[in-house]
Amino acid sequence: MNVWGIVSYPWRVLVRFWTVPIRAESLAAFRIFLAATILLAQFTGLGRQLEACCTGDDPLIPGSTRDEWLAKSGRICLLRGPVSVPFLGEWLPDRIFGKHFKETRAALENRCPPEWATAWRNWGDQPENIKLLFRIYLVSLVFVMIGFRTRLMTLVALLLAATFNNRMVELLNGGDSLFRLGLYLLLLSPAGATWSIDAWLRSLWQRPRPLHPFTQPRFIEPWSVRLMQIQLVFMYFFTGLTKLADIHPDAQWGWWWPRGDWLDG
Repeated sequence: MNVWGIVSYPWRVLVRFWTVPIRAESLAAFRIFLAATILLAQFTGLGRQLEACCTGDDPLIPGSTRDEWLAKSGRICLLRGPVSVPFLGEWLPDRIFGKHFKETRAALENRCPPEWATAWRNWGDQPENIKLLFRIYLVSLVFVMIGFRTRLMTLVALLLAATFNNRMVELLNGGDSLFRLGLYLLLLSPAGATWSIDAWLRSLWQRPRPLHPFTQPRFIEPWSVRLMQIQLVFMYFFTGLTKLADIHPDAQWGWWWPRGDWLDG
């Protein structure tokens, strides 16, 4: 191998990593297990608290308590109207679209009339509507799991996951954030390429029709799977750093050396 071949080898490895097609089975398995895990978590977590927190006669978390926090954090909750929803409410960051872009901001925000926004919030306060959206959330997760209209159902599941997580944010943990992130990455990927109802329906239209559509290899572009892998690496890397404990300026080996024990993480 010449000098140029040696120097260019890392670049060629990187290009192959992002561009060489890979088999879709691992992505399909991720889709199935992610949707099944989120579905189980809703039955054992937020679903059990829905009555006490949102839909009871005296809910622990009234809907009006969410509005100020949603506006400040830029998060969405479809039960609280168009707040932070692109184009319908205020969603552009102040640090970018401040006083110098007033006309642009006015054209891209608050497209939902105030009376409609009020009616939307009132609709989201009704217990039967909260339960309706939660049922739609569960159904969308089932559809993601079996791979029916996969991308559309993933989008619905992602929006409703954000809705209920932000509606009952006090009950969340790191797993809920990881679920939402997984759905977002799944939305970017061809998650229904195999082991799905979508793949089976596509096989019915192929000519000649494959004899074994579920076992026939299907290749996809790898970049979406690579994003998932990189996200997983970063997540565990920074989790590991966190568990090393705080960095103390008077540590034995210098200010940069983490010190801790099993008691503090």
